[in-house]
Amino acid sequence: ACNTATSAAIEYLRNKYSSINFVGMEPAVKPAAINSKSGKIGILATQGTLEGKLFKETSKKFASDKDVIIRVGDGLVELVESGKSDTYEAEELLKKYLIPMIEFGIDQLVLGCTHYPFLINNIKKIVGSSINIIDPAFPVAKRLKDLLHDGDLLNSNNEKVNYNFFSSGDIKILKKMISGFQLKNCNFSFNNL
Repeated sequence: ACNTATSAAIEYLRNKYSSINFVGMEPAVKPAAINSKSGKIGILATQGTLEGKLFKETSKKFASDKDVIIRVGDGLVELVESGKSDTYEAEELLKKYLIPMIEFGIDQLVLGCTHYPFLINNIKKIVGSSINIIDPAFPVAKRLKDLLHDGDLLNSNNEKVNYNFFSSGDIKILKKMISGFQLKNCNFSFNNL
């Protein structure tokens, strides 16, 4: 889980390997705070992310004047990893976390786990169009692209790319998840650990 890994290790890694750029994944508290009209923000994340120093510092810096409702998404990662993102079971569990946020009056919902975008269909069905859903993956991807460009490492040609995926889970589920990205000019290999 990238948010959890970032909160647990990013500071250490940046200090120990200062010549390497590390792009961390963290809940997008800043854009939620900036864009909130109601002053009420919802954050759905893992326990590890929410307990991390990075989340606490970011929240204090950018959302100290906002009303923030936080929910730990227990069970959501397991549903995604078992290929059940678009199921009734996932929808019911999401309702448990999201309905209190809706009733609280949030206008921004931060997805604080890299697994949660796989639940986006059910999330949108529950929260509707009046709540802005913030997925931090897009700014992270942009930051990575900028770093690759600046380091003259960005591959901008159209040659076929080979990706090797390794998983301790069910390879069939991983293949299904990857196929949802609709990547072009790519060869994939999938391997169990």
